[in-house]
This record gives sequence, C-alpha cells and structure tokens, in this order.
Amino acid sequence: MSILRRSDIGSSRLADAPVVFVNACSTNVAEPLLANRLMELFFIRNCRAYIGTETEVPAPLAARFATTFFSFLYGAAGRGIAPVGEAIAQARRFLWTEYQNIGGLFYNYVNDYALYAADDQIVAGLRRHDDSEEQ
Repeated sequence: MSILRRSDIGSSRLADAPVVFVNACSTNVAEPLLANRLMELFFIRNCRAYIGTETEVPAPLAARFATTFFSFLYGAAGRGIAPVGEAIAQARRFLWTEYQNIGGLFYNYVNDYALYAADDQIVAGLRRHDDSEEQ
C-alpha cells in the first residue's frame, strides 16, 4: 500500500483545469454533510471536475470501469465523444447490460454533467451539429 501525503499532491493551481479521475478505493468518501478533503484539495487547485469511488473497488472492476468510461469520454469507433456525466452514466449502463455488475454505482462524479474533456473548437462543432439537428 502506498501513502500519498498532501505535500505529494502539491499546492499550485493545475494548468488547463483538468477533470481529475482518482481511481483508487474510497477516494470520494466523506462524512455526512462534509466534503471529501481530497476532492476539496483538487477543486481548490482549479480542477473542473472530480471522479472518485465511494467504497473499495476491486482492481479488475476499477480497470474495466476506467477503460469503459474513457472510451465514452473520448469516443470509440463509430461513436462521438460524450460529456463527462454522460460518459459515467454510459459506463455504468455498459457494466450492467454486459456483466450485470452494479460496480459503476461505486463511482461518484462532482460537477457539471455536460462538461466535455475536449478542445473548445471540438465542443463548438458539437454544439453546431446539435443545433442543426433540432431544426
């Protein structure tokens, strides 16, 4: 087991305001009515969103969830990119429909559902495409 101290994380602002995905056991657990301290540290440093687990997650499930999540987030053959919240939802759905595994529910996402992890130009193109379909 490795111990990560606050000094290992640093304190400077994060360049590019990343989406932080901490795929380790209990990285989003908090006492009722209190924020998770690890998550709070990343938001203080300017992350755009935070994904962590509510409980212990077996390594094979953590690997499968991450692979599935990122395939929805960044797109896969025949499929476009998805916003972070949708990628989480689709990864959960995939685990259930393919494996009858509810393990995706162990993951918690904090911030805007429709946040994309892509260039501004790519997101603008997606919005133009969505607007043309509505007409």
